[in-house]
Amino acid sequence: MADEEGFSFSLEKYAPWYVKKPYIPIFGVPPEPWDIDVSWRDGYFYSAKLIIEGVVDGSLRSGIHGIAGVFLFRHYIELALKYIVFHARWLKDANTNAKREEIQDVKKTHSLRLLWDWAQVDCKGKIPDAEWDALDTMFVEKCIAEFEAIDPHPGDRFRYHGKVFGVDKRPDSERSPTLNHLAIEFYALLIEMQHIHDVLNAVDVYLFETHGENADWQEYLNSL
Repeated sequence: MADEEGFSFSLEKYAPWYVKKPYIPIFGVPPEPWDIDVSWRDGYFYSAKLIIEGVVDGSLRSGIHGIAGVFLFRHYIELALKYIVFHARWLKDANTNAKREEIQDVKKTHSLRLLWDWAQVDCKGKIPDAEWDALDTMFVEKCIAEFEAIDPHPGDRFRYHGKVFGVDKRPDSERSPTLNHLAIEFYALLIEMQHIHDVLNAVDVYLFETHGENADWQEYLNSL
């Protein structure tokens, strides 16, 4: 018995992949309709920030955790821009809300450049030019330009090891080893990601609150 217990203990410690364990279901799926109770933007932003902070203070490794943090931050920007575009489309202009049937969906895309272009167009006339110019939107613009410059297939550069999982079938004479690696300034990222969050959040809050104020004013007019 002791030998069996000793063997079981060794197996658990040194070869746990041989141990048969009961599986505990991860998801408790409710009846339809259902959704996931989560704050998407905050979830990706603060998860990214925790990882990047760990890389900067040395508790996490840049080549393992850091790249995941970069991807989570990039995905946060994508979501934040989609919310801005969507909330801008709640408004016909600065003083008039769009009707539900008039609100255009945000088309599926992972391109930060395209989403930023949409955001600027859709916010025009809904956020005063003086307010837009006062916000540090050029800072966001520069960050988006950096991501787009090194990520021609939006999001793939930080999400996958390459375009496909496969063998490079080119002749040896046409292949060359990868000698250079992308440099990532994690300390700069940690500082700048908070500022980008603050700017994008300010834009979204302005749109959201404008919609609420318009609705309150219309309700007041209807009550007269």
